[in-house]
Amino acid sequence: MLLSLDQRTTRRRWWRWTPLPAVLAIAFLALPSSAAPQPATVRTAAAVPLPGDCKPTPNPPPTEYGFVARVTGGTLTGSGPLKVTGIDVSVCGVIRLVNARPGSNCHGAQGELIIPADGIVTNALDARLAIQGMPVIENVPTTVKATPMTSYLSCDDSSSGLKLDLNMKVAGSAGAFGLACDVPMSGTVHATVTGPLLTSPYQGNATMTGSVTLGRVANNDKYCPGRLPTRIDTIAALPDSGYQVNWPTKVSVYSP
Repeated sequence: MLLSLDQRTTRRRWWRWTPLPAVLAIAFLALPSSAAPQPATVRTAAAVPLPGDCKPTPNPPPTEYGFVARVTGGTLTGSGPLKVTGIDVSVCGVIRLVNARPGSNCHGAQGELIIPADGIVTNALDARLAIQGMPVIENVPTTVKATPMTSYLSCDDSSSGLKLDLNMKVAGSAGAFGLACDVPMSGTVHATVTGPLLTSPYQGNATMTGSVTLGRVANNDKYCPGRLPTRIDTIAALPDSGYQVNWPTKVSVYSP
């Protein structure tokens, strides 16, 4: 369900908001700079309880916009034993206008997408592990953990929508009974955003797809001790670069 920025959203207390991926609001700046709207053309968000790092500055420079997004019904599948379905995550962050970088196809200004570490919240997901010769392990307790992510947006005014690539770095923290082992996921996902991002109701739709790599367990501490990381790597056949993401996403943008 879209995280709309209005009083209805406020009443629903969106901060269980999410993903990511909200990341797609960045598509808002994948327009040529000549087409970039002024803050007055983008609505101001209603008061929703977002983390401080997700709030754009109301006093430029730099000029910033905020975005919120939600991935629902997302999947992570591949040839390995791990399968994740029903991914529901919320994402928030900031789009900052910076000088165009060489090769970006932008003129004058370019969008820099900033997603803080606390800008991703896991609402729900269903992780399962299918190991040959063993019963399927259902509902492995898992949450999404993020490190701060920054991407520079290329300008592409494709007739089919706003195209974007996002370099992702997140981890799935899985475990039970006080244990939590972090499996890093990295890769580039692609999307074409359609819908009225810059006019009422200031919302867009996209499906994020791409190949990602699941790395070896990243922590060896009191939460994932001893030989446990090595055993998980063996059981889950990590690292594995054969996974695919498919994340239906809705996004809203707003000015401070």
